[in-house]
Amino acid sequence: MNRNRRLRELALDESPLASIIVDTGGILAYANHNARLLFSLDQKDFGRPLQDLEISSRPTELRSLIEQAYAERRAVKQASVERRVKHREVRYLEVVAQPLYDEGEVPLGVGLSFVDVTRSSELLEELAATNEELQSTNEELKTMDEELRRRTGRGPVGRARR
Repeated sequence: MNRNRRLRELALDESPLASIIVDTGGILAYANHNARLLFSLDQKDFGRPLQDLEISSRPTELRSLIEQAYAERRAVKQASVERRVKHREVRYLEVVAQPLYDEGEVPLGVGLSFVDVTRSSELLEELAATNEELQSTNEELKTMDEELRRRTGRGPVGRARR
C-alpha cells in the first residue's frame, strides 16, 4: 500500500503540468515540482494560506476561480493568462480549477493546473497575421484586376465588351 501511495505521489510530482492543491480552508496543501519552479514555491509554503502567497493573485486571481469552481461544482478554466518569467519572457497559461470531493460529495479542496499554451498562442498570432496579409493581397489583386479591365475594356471574365 505504501509503495502504491509513493508511486502516486511521484506521478503527481513529476507531472508535466504545473499543479497545486488548495484545501477547503484556503491552505496550500501541495505543489508539484513544475509548480514549485514556475511560481517559486517550496516546501515551507505548504500549510500557508493561499492568500499570503504571490501565486494567489499572479498570474491571475485564483481565489475567485476557486470560488467559481466550488459554486458550479465543476472544473472552470481561464484561458491565456499572461505570466512573466525571467528575462521578461512571457508565457501564456490556461488555468483549470477542479473541485475535489470525497465519496460523500463533501468538498476536500481544489486542484489547480497551469497548462502552458504559449506555443499555441504564438501560432494563433502568426495565423492572424498571415490571414491579414492574405486579405490585403487579395484586395490589391482585385484592385489590379479592376484597373486592368478598365484599361483593356474587357468584361468580368476577360471577354471584350460589345
